[in-house]
Amino acid sequence: MIPWNERPTIAANLLNPAFCGEVLRRSIQSFQDGGHACFPYPLMFVILPILLHQETRQTLPGTTRTSFFEWITEHQHVKVHFYERAKSLVPYTREAFLFLLQHQAVEVHENGMLSVKPYRRKKLPDSGKEEIEEIFSKAAFLGKWFSRSGDVKTIFAMLGIKP
Repeated sequence: MIPWNERPTIAANLLNPAFCGEVLRRSIQSFQDGGHACFPYPLMFVILPILLHQETRQTLPGTTRTSFFEWITEHQHVKVHFYERAKSLVPYTREAFLFLLQHQAVEVHENGMLSVKPYRRKKLPDSGKEEIEEIFSKAAFLGKWFSRSGDVKTIFAMLGIKP
């Protein structure tokens, strides 16, 4: 990881652990709300590559009635460079996950599954609020969608990657 004070400003703003952690937390919470007790740890590593890539995020459907399989079949271009994007975001995902652990926002169970703990929402800053709200909304959507899309291996296979 690049030391915090040496990161480019845009990377420090977009990829800061608090923001990325909240994106992960919202997906995990929504996955749990979809009827699952816990969230699979490996699945956490595809959230940021999907949601922080504007072109991919904007192709996500508006409803979970469209299955993940249907969407990925209709949007094969999403898989182009997905592996590279996911790989490049692994350190930021880990950093965000450690931030969540440090702030006791998530819990790791003995089986390696994750769950979120209750928290108090904070008001969003006014600058860039629309895009932040869109990312947070899509994070909740993605968690719910993943809860209906099969196991981790199936989701990874559809994205063309291996866990």
